[in-house]
Amino acid sequence: MITVALNLGGNGPLNLFPMIFNFENAREWTDSIREESNMIGFLDWAQACSLYPISKMKIWAYIEDDGHYWEFEVKLKNVREFKKYIDMEYEEINSIVEAFRRDQKINEILDEDD
Repeated sequence: MITVALNLGGNGPLNLFPMIFNFENAREWTDSIREESNMIGFLDWAQACSLYPISKMKIWAYIEDDGHYWEFEVKLKNVREFKKYIDMEYEEINSIVEAFRRDQKINEILDEDD
């Protein structure tokens, strides 16, 4: 089991405190970061915090495993799944994020009915 503390930003982190996650291993964490829903979530977060250009977006990660730790700075422009968003105009990103938010809201409403 590994613990991962993440923060997203550009020239500096967007949050004062990082988000903490637990994963079985580092591979599970890297696979999670590359999921399409997380890529759009990063765009949503950047848009909410007026972080542009998105080519400057970074993830700061602190990973702890069995008393050992590593710190990483990941430039999202180097993540294969994020590259397709870098050349998009603000309006294109805005429509993707709005659709993402709408789908999340619909899913929340549907989950309440269960």
